[in-house]
Amino acid sequence: MYKIASLVAVSLLAAGCVTVTPDSSPTASPPEVTSQAPTQAPVDNTDAIFIATLEREFGPMDSATAATSKSVASKICTLLEMDTPLDTIANISKSAGFNDYQAGYLIGASVKAYCPEFLDTIS
Repeated sequence: MYKIASLVAVSLLAAGCVTVTPDSSPTASPPEVTSQAPTQAPVDNTDAIFIATLEREFGPMDSATAATSKSVASKICTLLEMDTPLDTIANISKSAGFNDYQAGYLIGASVKAYCPEFLDTIS
């Protein structure tokens, strides 16, 4: 369990999901006020960012591997919602063809992209 948690923590740091600072007090910026309404609906590029994060770490992915990664990411979030232990989640990731390091990195990237409410759970 500690091995998986360590891999997830390292993965989060490597993916830029978590930063370590001497003063971890949150600072809030005032909201930006604009006088114009947006002209277009925002584009959801979560999938593209997620795949780009994985490709930065592991190299280019074909479409089948990208689809598998997104499917596993969805399962990871569902399992975290069900309070599934991290080692079980890692084993499910590994059964999809990922090694230990990749499974830990995939868990961190998945949580960052799709279910950030669980960042504290996996840190």
